[in-house]
This record gives sequence, C-alpha cells and structure tokens, in this order.
Amino acid sequence: MPHSARYQLIPLILIVFFITPVAAADKGKDFQRAYRSYQQHIEANNLEQALPAAEDAYNLGSRLYGRKSLNAAKLAINYATLLNDTGEFKRARRVLKGKLKIMEEAYDTDADELVAILMELGRAEFDTRRPKDGLAYFERISAMLDEHENKLYRGMKNWDIVKILLRRQGNAFTRKYVEAAHESYTNQLTPGDIRLGLASYHMALWKLADSQFEEAVSHLDASLIAFKTDESQMHELEKTVRMMLVNTLENAKESELATTHCLALGRDQTWKVPAQPLYISMPDFPPELTNTALVGEFTLEFTIDEDGFVRDPGVTSSTHADMDEVVLEAIGKFRYAPRFVEGKPVPTEGMNYTFSVDFSRSEGKNNFLSRPPLRGFQSGSKSGDDPFSVGGGGRGGGK
Repeated sequence: MPHSARYQLIPLILIVFFITPVAAADKGKDFQRAYRSYQQHIEANNLEQALPAAEDAYNLGSRLYGRKSLNAAKLAINYATLLNDTGEFKRARRVLKGKLKIMEEAYDTDADELVAILMELGRAEFDTRRPKDGLAYFERISAMLDEHENKLYRGMKNWDIVKILLRRQGNAFTRKYVEAAHESYTNQLTPGDIRLGLASYHMALWKLADSQFEEAVSHLDASLIAFKTDESQMHELEKTVRMMLVNTLENAKESELATTHCLALGRDQTWKVPAQPLYISMPDFPPELTNTALVGEFTLEFTIDEDGFVRDPGVTSSTHADMDEVVLEAIGKFRYAPRFVEGKPVPTEGMNYTFSVDFSRSEGKNNFLSRPPLRGFQSGSKSGDDPFSVGGGGRGGGK
C-alpha cells in the first residue's frame, strides 16, 4: 500500500493522573507543561515537534509517578509510537521494555487496553530477516480480537497490522490479517466503502498467488465497486483493478468478460505509440531449446480491433523462422486497450511488438524472455521467479 506521509496519525493515549498536593509541586508543573505541549502538537498534526515533547512527558511522568506505574506505561506508548513512526525501532523497544507486564497487571490479558502497546511492540520488533518476534505480537492482537463483539473494530485493527507489514516490506506475512479484516468488513461496511475495497483488493492478490482466478475475479469486482468514482478521469485505483481484471480473466479463459475492462481503459486513455499490452501470453517454445544458447528476436505486425483483441498477426522479421508459428500463437492471445476516436473504439492497424529471446541466460533450467512489468499487476510470485521477459515495442499507430 502506498504511504505518502512520513508518519501515521497516532492515537492519543489519554492519561488519568492522580497527583497529591505534595507530589504535584515543581515536578508536576513541569510534567503537565510537557504533556500539554505533546497534546497540542498531536492535535496540530505536528509530529516532528510532538516527539521531543512526548520524550519529556515520558521522562518527567516516570519520575513523578514511578517507572513501573500505569501512567508511565501509557506515556511510554505515546513516545514509542512516535519513535516507531520515525524508524527508531531500537529506541522504541527500550522505552517499551517491561511496560506490557505493567499493562497486563492493570487489565485483563486480553483487554482492549493492551492492543495499543502490543501494536507498538510489534512495530518495534518486526524485521523481515527475523519476523518471528514482531509477528508474535500481531498474532496475539488478532487472536484477542477474534471473538470481539465489535466486528468493525476487529477489522480496523487487523487492517492496521496489514498496513504496518506493507510499510515494512512484510507483504508475505499479511494473509491472515487481510482475511480477518475482509471478513469483518464484509459484514459491517457497505460495498462502496473504500476500506472494504482495499481489503478485497488484497484478498485478490492472495487468490492470484494461489492461481485461484475465479475467486480473485470476485474480489477484484468487489474492489472495483469501491474504487469507481463519478469523475470524468479514471482514478488510479480503478485503473489498476481493471488492468488486473484483464489479466485475471484472460488467465481464467474469460476473454469476453475482459473486454468490458479493455474498453473502459481504452476510453480513458490518451492513445500512445507503441501501445502497451494489458495481457501478455508467453510463447510456448519447445522444451528442447532449454539447454541451447539461442538468442534472437521476432517482430510482429498486427491490428488491434475495437475490443482490444489482436487480429491478423504476421511476422515482419525473425532470426529463427522455425519458431515463427510459436510467437504468432502467443501474440494472438494478447489484449490491448483499443484506440477511441470521437468516443467510439476503432480498429488500429500497423501495430508492432518484438519478442526478445535469450535462452543462454537460463542456465539450463528455464526458458528466458524479457518483459516489462504490467503496471498494477502482481502475480504473487517472488521477484525473479518468472523466467520469462518480453520486450515490447516497435512501431505502431493508426493507418
């Protein structure tokens, strides 16, 4: 998930103070001044200034109430949240050390009051190289909320975990939290709610990772409902989902259903040459080529019809004529967003695409082609797993 801001807006942990007249002398005044400063900066969304104020409030409050007090634990959560937001995870861990035990002694071990500190401990501990410690805190939160009476709250907190993991490149660990958030949101939110749309989108990514194309289509359709707007120009979220739907429907052998999205994308786009395919089919080269040092190029010319299908493909240049039929079959399965003229889709002749083939880089394991990534499409495979890449290009345009 893209995250444009450096910080997230943090929840303000309110502290209830019990100060005797004696204890509330100069230390109490200094603490109250620091805490009010922290509150003011948070309310103004001035988190850079809030950080030193939170540190002062934590240190002064700890001296005033004792480092093992409940107030000190709550002040530590405020301070650690800002430290996590600025990437100072080691300092956040030090600040939170021992504070969970204090919170557990004050509340039940599955109380809602523990969610905030568990979330910050998870943020501070999570590392993709050693994810176990951080994930343990997130798993505890999710388990605590599993039977929570407020399903929307359950969904929101599981989604908070998803956002944290995405920001920390922990995409591979989001599945259970995506599923929990989606289940809660489905029963609580209307179909047009952006929160349900985002959860459905990520459900689709996991279904694509499992090659469950029909289920992925269902989730993408749900996200499209939330992402569509009444604006004249298509929003990037809607565009991304429609491109994914073209790919997913083609993989599910539902080319006619993909046409709706090809047309919608074509209607929104400014026609550019060379046109970029929405769906790419890999040439099915014979397996005996796997161990060869074959290097070559195949350039094809074709027409994009008014529905975005490839028509009348032909090879205009080839370094291996015996493979021409293989690349012709592949290009025939491509899908494009058609060109629109005066609001209507029209066929466009003279389009070109070049397959660049290099089996010498396969090291005897897989065929290798080179291909630019499709914007917004994620297959769920790890980077580098796909041995194919196809360089598109060449000339093209309307005749």
